[in-house]
Amino acid sequence: MSLRFLLAGCLATLVLSAPAAGAATPVGSSSSNPIPSPGAFYVRGSNGYTLSVFADDRRPARPRVIVSATNRKGRVTVEAPADLGGEGIAADLGRYGRIDMDWQPSGVAEEGKIQCHDFPATPLWFAGGAYVGSFSFHGEEGFTDVEAQSVDGRQGWWRYQGCGFWVSEGYPGPGILLDAERSSKRARGAYRYFSVVQNKPGEKVSYGAGIGEPHGRIDVYRAAYVLGGRGSLRVGEGLDKAEVRPPAPFAGRGVFERIQRGRPGRWWGTLEVDFPGRPDVPLAGGGWSASLVHGFRESQPARSSTRPGTRLISLVGARR
Repeated sequence: MSLRFLLAGCLATLVLSAPAAGAATPVGSSSSNPIPSPGAFYVRGSNGYTLSVFADDRRPARPRVIVSATNRKGRVTVEAPADLGGEGIAADLGRYGRIDMDWQPSGVAEEGKIQCHDFPATPLWFAGGAYVGSFSFHGEEGFTDVEAQSVDGRQGWWRYQGCGFWVSEGYPGPGILLDAERSSKRARGAYRYFSVVQNKPGEKVSYGAGIGEPHGRIDVYRAAYVLGGRGSLRVGEGLDKAEVRPPAPFAGRGVFERIQRGRPGRWWGTLEVDFPGRPDVPLAGGGWSASLVHGFRESQPARSSTRPGTRLISLVGARR
């Protein structure tokens, strides 16, 4: 469950295959055949949040829109069915608002330079333009609000900015990994998790928590994360017991107690977290199980493709 937290923040990665001899010019490789629209954009919300909108057309029979509100300590992601016809993005976000934006191309092709680690710089061409219409998002308890009528297309090409990264973890290792979770048997897609990572003794401790909330056709995911001092985690000899007291947005303490070797341990305490729009969510107690091991977990940039004839690319700048 903790890997959901680690991977959730990764931006979309574009993988281009090397064209075969005599094949048509790939979309985006020249000014005469640019990528037609970004399928994404971002705007600034209130209270320090950034709102990103992503048109998910990976399953044509089930198009969806993914809207994420993110700041330095938390994130709320709303997924809903969408109409992505005609290069536009339209969706009812339920209590959070609505998006109804049409893509209006400018007729001018724009060039971005792409560079991902050890791959040579390559141009990427895309159609200039703007999304025009209306986009509203209103978070619970006013954690953020947005009203937008027009967004420059350059605010959407972030979907190509991710070179991607690998998450590496190993057992045993020099650090401490503690993962706790509680799944719901009554609601499909509902879950809660809590993750603790200290990769080396004496280092700061990474805390993360998440919750999944299905609401009919709309799915809501919340995450919170923070770094704590090394004194916020205490582990007993033999890994039979551990206690955490992470800083805000967390409060209280969580306690791990091993019951039997090779089996999940008991996870109890007063630990809770203030997710954006949903405060005081319990993260320990009945129904929770946990594991505690010596190990490490870290992310690192992807530096090479795993498939011959492909490459990962990243849009790092654009100009007319």
